[in-house]
Parts: sequence; C-alpha cells; structure tokens
Amino acid sequence: MAGYETAPSEEQNVTIDDRGKGKVPMPDADVEEVEEGNGTEEGDADGGEDDDSEKTDMELAWENLETAKLIYNNNLQKLTDEQRLSLAEVHERLADLSMEKEDYETCMTDFKAALAMFVELLPACDRRLASLHFKMALALQFMDEPEVGLTHCQEALKLMESKLDELKNLVPEGNVEEKAADNPAEDIQGVLDDLRDKEVELREVIAQNATTKELIKNAFAQFGGLGGGAATAANVVDLGTIGGSSGKKRVTPAPAAAAIPAAANTTPVEKGEEAPRQEKRKRTLEDLLGGDDGGTTTTGFGGN
Repeated sequence: MAGYETAPSEEQNVTIDDRGKGKVPMPDADVEEVEEGNGTEEGDADGGEDDDSEKTDMELAWENLETAKLIYNNNLQKLTDEQRLSLAEVHERLADLSMEKEDYETCMTDFKAALAMFVELLPACDRRLASLHFKMALALQFMDEPEVGLTHCQEALKLMESKLDELKNLVPEGNVEEKAADNPAEDIQGVLDDLRDKEVELREVIAQNATTKELIKNAFAQFGGLGGGAATAANVVDLGTIGGSSGKKRVTPAPAAAAIPAAANTTPVEKGEEAPRQEKRKRTLEDLLGGDDGGTTTTGFGGN
C-alpha cells in the first residue's frame, strides 16, 4: 500500500549488509576453501605427532637417560653424594637397555661405571650392590664368560647373606612371629635361593665348556692335528686321476728310469757279471709332460 514502508526482506538485509552495515555472510566457495585449509593444517599437525610416536619407549628412555648422564658428567665435580648415586643409577638403567638390545659390551661398560660408584657410596651389604652383581653375572654368561660371571654371582650371594644376618640381628628374640610381617628376611631368603640356583647353573656351564674343549682337543690329536707326527701312507687318501673319465692323458712327470731308452745292442748279463754302465741323458720337456711317441704333448687337466 502506498504511504507505508514495508519491512526489509531477507534479500534486502543481505543487500544492506553487503553495503557495510552488518556482518557479511561468507560465500560458500570461500567456506569450502577454509575448511580444506584447516583440514590440511590439522593433518600436518597429526602427521608431526605420528612422527614423534614412531619412536619406541626404549628409544625415548635411552634419550632421556643419555641426557641425564650428560648433565651429570658436565657438573661432575660439583655433584653431591646423592647426585652421584643418581648418576650411578642412570648408568645401571642404560646397562639394562643395552642388555635388552643384546649389546653386552656397552652393557658391561655401564655396569662397571655404576658398580664403582655404588661401592663408594653404598653400605657394604646394600641390596642394590647384590642386584648389580647378579645382572653382571647374567651379562657375562651371555658373553660366554661364565667363569667371570660366577665370581659376580658369588659376590651377590655373599652380600645377600650378610644382609640376611643383619636383618636377623634387628629382630628381637621372642618376637620373630610378631615382626614377621615387617621383616623382609623371607624375601631375601627367596633371593638367596635364586642366586644359588644361578651359581649351580654357571658351574654346570663351565664344566660343560671344559668337557667340550677336551673332546675337541682329543679329536685333533687323534687325526694328527696336534700329535706332531709325520703323515703315513695309511693316512693319505687317493683322490684318483683328475679328468680320468674324459679319456685324456694324465699329466704326470715321467720317472727318471723310464726316460732312459734301452740300448739296441745290449747283451744279456750273466750271473756274477757286472752290468755295463749306461750313459744317462737329460730329461726333455716332453718327457716331463708325458708326451707320446709321436711327439704330441698334452697339457692341462685333460682338457680339449
């Protein structure tokens, strides 16, 4: 109707907004581009997280332990006893990882570094010392050095027995059952049983290795490898003629006696008479190569 203003429609609102009087709706095409861009960025971020997650727990543990070792070693002169003990534990953890990877040389290097600090900082019968000796015994067994491993196993046994005696002395007489729940003596006794089993196992390995070495030595001695005697004809194996099946002539040096031609005018030698001396002639190349009467010389191992 004339004289009345109608309310602006949705299309008119959009037109007004397009003129700067309101927020302009984003075109559909632009919205799609932004969504695609955000998706790509999120994908890149997820990809970065995937790269980090590719590292195994062992690799991450090794990196952290190596970083800790580097920090401690750079301030070695300023470390307190507690911090040095932490450094020893870092070496022990690194050795555990190396043993898991079967890198026993590196494993023993870290174990020895940890042991040196443990001996200096811990009480003589501390269980951590015994644990470290036991781990070294295992590593040395894997390295085919059971003799050295046995010494570490026996040292662990000695330390745990001392610890057990110390704990027994702490329990008042008559209160053993009452203090049984708080006394770790039973746990230590179980550890001692495991250590004794390992000691028996290492002794058996050493005995088995000695038996194997003795058998090998006897075998070599039987075949003359270690006897030092000269080879006899009975020990020589005839391998036959090379190329014999091909029908070719075998290349062998002719004996010296066969190279001497018999004289045409040789007379029989009667009994008691001295045989006439024959002049020896030099052996020719054809004689050495076994040439035939026609002067044909065969070379090689029966080849064409």
